[in-house]
Amino acid sequence: LRYPKTYQLLGILEEKLGHMPESHYYLGIYMQDVGKLEPSVFHLKKATEMLPEGEQKQDATNRLKTVQDVLKQLQQG
Repeated sequence: LRYPKTYQLLGILEEKLGHMPESHYYLGIYMQDVGKLEPSVFHLKKATEMLPEGEQKQDATNRLKTVQDVLKQLQQG
């Protein structure tokens, strides 16, 4: 998916269903896509802590590293 709003809505829906790992995952992607990097780190960290081993957790881990690398570069100027 390349529609940020879709990820935001999926995150909200998963939260309402009580699926917090998935909610954090989708909200982390949404925040990354719209350039809100610090909130993205928060949600992706939560997702990596809560998701079971598998494709989603690996994707969250990879995205978290990418966002952290970008933040580090921005801080270094």
